[in-house]
Amino acid sequence: MIHFRFVLCPLALALVLGGCAAGEPIVPKEISTMVNGQGRERTYDLAWQNIRRFEGALRRGENSDYSTEALVILSRMNRLAEGTAGAVRDTASRETLKSSAQAAMGVGTDDNLAALRSAATQLRQAFDGGNFALAQQHALECLAYARAVDGSAS
Repeated sequence: MIHFRFVLCPLALALVLGGCAAGEPIVPKEISTMVNGQGRERTYDLAWQNIRRFEGALRRGENSDYSTEALVILSRMNRLAEGTAGAVRDTASRETLKSSAQAAMGVGTDDNLAALRSAATQLRQAFDGGNFALAQQHALECLAYARAVDGSAS
């Protein structure tokens, strides 16, 4: 006869380890591959341009695919912060994205645009200060608000 604890222990271990599995990537592979194909200096130059173009488009109220732009900026920040662009699937990144997405839910487009502008400004300031890890966090916030704005435009 099989003892209950011999079945329960492996089952509990499988559940715990299964909960630690990495989720879906935040950054699609084609974007991280593109960013990794560029040199670090080129990544820095392009990030500088992307961030200013992104913030300027928001300030001018231009219609744009803010979500895609935010993903590219996020990947560039990941490359600068970590040395290589990856899928960005760590728990801290997921929590930042989740909390910003929750803040965007049930809020009007104008409020989400204001939050997106604020996050973009914070992103630029962190980038200009050389704090790429903080800039990556602000890029995640931008992504959440951009998805809300882009989704409301549909």
